[in-house]
Amino acid sequence: RTPPGSSGGGGAVERSHTPGPAGRAALEHASKLELSNQALLAELEERKRREEELVQEKKRMEMKHKIFERQRTKDLEELEKKKGQHELQMQAIQEEKKELERLREEVPKQGLAAAAAVGGAVGGSGGRGSRLAPLDRMATGMDKGGDSRGSVLRLGTRCRYESATYGWMPAIVKGYNESDGTYNLDVKPHVPSDKIAPPGDVAAAEAWPAGAMASYLSSSVDRWLPALVVSFNESDGTYNLDVRDHADIDRIRARSLGDATASRTDARRSTVDRQAGLGKQEVTQLGQQAAALMTQQRSRPSREEDGSREGADNKKAPYRLSDLEATASRPPADPSAPSAPPRWVNKGDVCFVREHGLVFIQSSVGRDGCYTVKVDDKKQFAVQTESMRAPKDAKFAWAPGTQVSYLSASVGKWIDAQVLSFNFANGTYNLDVRPEANPDNVRPR
Repeated sequence: RTPPGSSGGGGAVERSHTPGPAGRAALEHASKLELSNQALLAELEERKRREEELVQEKKRMEMKHKIFERQRTKDLEELEKKKGQHELQMQAIQEEKKELERLREEVPKQGLAAAAAVGGAVGGSGGRGSRLAPLDRMATGMDKGGDSRGSVLRLGTRCRYESATYGWMPAIVKGYNESDGTYNLDVKPHVPSDKIAPPGDVAAAEAWPAGAMASYLSSSVDRWLPALVVSFNESDGTYNLDVRDHADIDRIRARSLGDATASRTDARRSTVDRQAGLGKQEVTQLGQQAAALMTQQRSRPSREEDGSREGADNKKAPYRLSDLEATASRPPADPSAPSAPPRWVNKGDVCFVREHGLVFIQSSVGRDGCYTVKVDDKKQFAVQTESMRAPKDAKFAWAPGTQVSYLSASVGKWIDAQVLSFNFANGTYNLDVRPEANPDNVRPR
């Protein structure tokens, strides 16, 4: 037996190895290096993550910048478009103003000669001449001989048809019947020309062509006048006619060949008669005012309150023709003076309703005291007479002779009145009961 502690067979004795101080220091240093390496790796991962977030944020900012630039470009284009429309409207207003000034200067030769004679009788020094009410431009259109160059609506022309059952409805011209002067539409054959009107909301390419024969409802003479289409205003959807610029489509109808000659003759005769009547009325008023001024001048030797009519030697200066013109626009005091035939606000006229602005009257007042009016082709409603007022725009002014009611401040109630004329300078009406009446105090009777 081998004694304890012996290796038996002479083998080496196995011993456990314990590191010394140097080994322990190396191990600690390796452990620190490993921890530092892990911290660096974690920091590297965090940097990568932040870089990715910054890249994504940059992409989002670039996308927002592109959207902003697109919106900014769109807003600028919209502003330019509105600016162009505003400039077109201003040009139209300036043209209409020039046309009104030109119409004011167009007075009958007889009226001018008579006014000059009255000015000489009162010792006047010339002045601006008589101030007659502006006339419609129908005479200008007739002098151009427009009807001889007019043509009926072409095949395929878009229009509106006034159906007795459904009201206004879109239609297309399919042909013209020379035998009875009617049109064949895609919705109905043999339609009278007075039931056909231009369409609304169309481009210039789809509008009625230049030279097309039409009829225009003039507010100044209260009748349909023969006209020719000159051009289409795409900015506001109106037409320039040879008798009226910027004519509303609701005041335009088609016209057939059969009534061209008769309508032109009647319109020319109406123009001549109206000019002669206005000239006679102006001469009558100026004569009466001249006599009154002469009597007043003889009966008032004392100094006037207004020294602007006196000379340096305190002698009264002679009256001028412009003194007569200051009262020429007022209604004549003599009830026997010439006046327009009475008429009532009716279909085709325009009025002002506070909630809707300018509206077009579609039918006369009914038994319930309401008018049928419309704002556009789709919106039509009934309105009480109490809510209607006279238009302030000279283009839609009610014609002389219109029977109205006037809200008198002196009596505090509505009284019956009649329109004598419209004042283009300040947009008021001369009534037989009140000169320069505010349109807000004038309504249909």
